[in-house]
Amino acid sequence: MKETERYRIEKIAADGAPELPDDVAQKFVKQCGVLVKDHIPITVQEWHKPNGDAAEGITYVGDVAKATLFKKVMVNFTLPTPEVDENEEDPTLILEQKKLALVEEVKAFTLRKMAQQFTNWKKRLHLEFIKKDKTPDFTGAYEKIKPFWADFVKYKKSEDALIRSAKNKENAAKKIYHHTMGQAGYKGSMPKWEKLENDLLAKGVTPEPFNWVDRTRLWFYGHGGKLDSEGKCIYNKRHKEDPLPIDDL
Repeated sequence: MKETERYRIEKIAADGAPELPDDVAQKFVKQCGVLVKDHIPITVQEWHKPNGDAAEGITYVGDVAKATLFKKVMVNFTLPTPEVDENEEDPTLILEQKKLALVEEVKAFTLRKMAQQFTNWKKRLHLEFIKKDKTPDFTGAYEKIKPFWADFVKYKKSEDALIRSAKNKENAAKKIYHHTMGQAGYKGSMPKWEKLENDLLAKGVTPEPFNWVDRTRLWFYGHGGKLDSEGKCIYNKRHKEDPLPIDDL
């Protein structure tokens, strides 16, 4: 985006994601991806640096780089002004505190999204080119990776990379249960769950998950949870074998 482009975000979701207007939310996510591709070399091996001792020889995206990326994305977007009760003892102070808190929420979401985009970008390059013994034409979206391509290919074919890849696949295989929402994700599925609960409330029935904390409630529905006609939860195998989120009731 050009620095002169400005878009106002009108609503932020509970997880810090820009939500409304929908087209602006989409522009925000797309801009995150563009900035990651433009400013983080593909030779950087990991986004997150683990707590404690980092693995020898592994490179990570630094905190300064992450802060810079967030600053760059916010050049084109403005956040909504939080609501403050004017009857508060110091509404001006509270407003500033809420603004800072909102920025931190959006920053956390932005960096999570960028981490995902960075990983997916490198996976795509690996699958579309290295695995097929091909080389990008280094134009358009591939233009800025040219200086790093030879080193990227060398690392991806190295013994260390193959060992790390095998370990990642092994860890991924341990995840038995995945959500059942498909491409809709939480954003596309939440209206359906809210309607289910509202229909029961209209009948004078309080759904069992209604007063749960959001994390538990969304996890229940997202992993296939259903309600009976009396609003009681219908648990499935994954809920019973992985009860940790239910402990947040």
